[in-house]
Amino acid sequence: MKPLLTLLAFVPLFTTGCIVYDSKTPSNLERDTAEENTRETGTNLTTETANDALAWLTPDSAVIGSVEIYSLQGDFDYSSVESLSLDGPSNADVVTMTPREDEILVVIGLDGKDVALGENDMTINFVDGSAFIVPSVLTVVAPK
Repeated sequence: MKPLLTLLAFVPLFTTGCIVYDSKTPSNLERDTAEENTRETGTNLTTETANDALAWLTPDSAVIGSVEIYSLQGDFDYSSVESLSLDGPSNADVVTMTPREDEILVVIGLDGKDVALGENDMTINFVDGSAFIVPSVLTVVAPK
């Protein structure tokens, strides 16, 4: 009877679902190299404040009808971000955001009725009231 109880104690560990997220895939490593060059020139960010930080979203494209997890990274304190919003033709929704030590995980939904193709900007709002816009951070494409 004791072995059966021990076995039953571990069954929930194997039957729960989970999402494994790894931001260091080979395609992201190649992108990191390209982003280093972009960060130096400062072409990825239009600022609304005196904030000189840059930001980028990985991956930078989405398919209509999807709800995906994205990684927002940049040269700013992730814990100081109050909210995120996407502006553009796609009517994409930021469902949730979770700050981590080296990124902010962002769940973006494109499953609404008015979703359209195109490039979308992201507004990053900080707890101190400042904000900046990352232009063309997410491109929405048609499903294959």
